[in-house]
Amino acid sequence: MGGTRRTPDLHDVVLVLLGTGMRIGEALALEWADLDLDADIPHVRVAATMVEPRRDAATGQVFVAGLHRQPMTKTGANRAIALPGAAVEMLNLRRAKMVGEHDRQPVFAREGGGWLWPNNVRTKLRGVAADTPLVGVSPHTLRRTVGTLVAHSAGLDAARDVLGHRDPSVTARHYVANTGRVIDVRHTLDPIFA
Repeated sequence: MGGTRRTPDLHDVVLVLLGTGMRIGEALALEWADLDLDADIPHVRVAATMVEPRRDAATGQVFVAGLHRQPMTKTGANRAIALPGAAVEMLNLRRAKMVGEHDRQPVFAREGGGWLWPNNVRTKLRGVAADTPLVGVSPHTLRRTVGTLVAHSAGLDAARDVLGHRDPSVTARHYVANTGRVIDVRHTLDPIFA
């Protein structure tokens, strides 16, 4: 009774975050028109972000008065990301439950409609992860996980593109963890000594 309102679709939001590497605000700003689940390569077009109210702590000046969908990403560049099978399956199930026209409806909506607040999703995730080995996991942790996996399997440029960074040094410094693996390039260097 009382307390923070529940976010019933936390599982689905986490699945999209892990399947795309999007920022939490980008994932929550998705409208059904941003998805092409029936394409040869099912994908999401990342073109907006949710902006939460902000005020300058020192002056009290309000920069953003209320939660709203900003029709551009943090960097101002749109990107398309292929969706893994699990995300496509989950999104198709969500779409099938909807009634009526839904192209401009949020993919992740509050009960009764409207946008989810990124901060509420973060709070819910912290609550679910508390007292588990996942304590401390946040949407940003999920984003760094995707960045690391993509960088080590497909390269730094692919990770930069998926994460939507302009500068690859940001990706390398803040989003790609060292795996501790042995880098074996002996086949390249052995000829020097032949």
